[in-house]
Amino acid sequence: MTPAELKATRLALKLSGEWCAEMVGHVKPRAWWYWESGDRTVPDDVAARMAALSVAIPMALNAASRAPSLT
Repeated sequence: MTPAELKATRLALKLSGEWCAEMVGHVKPRAWWYWESGDRTVPDDVAARMAALSVAIPMALNAASRAPSLT
């Protein structure tokens, strides 16, 4: 995953860099910004987690929108 793809995926999912740094990369936000800016290579495990989230989050939102109302 390129730095531009990493940032585009994060923005498309409406996730903050801080959240992604902690929950996806298990790093401090500064490291995440290095990856997005291209100063450091995006690790393969981070790319894989972001790819998985890009499928899982829309699926979960779609399922939630079809769930019966509780009211």
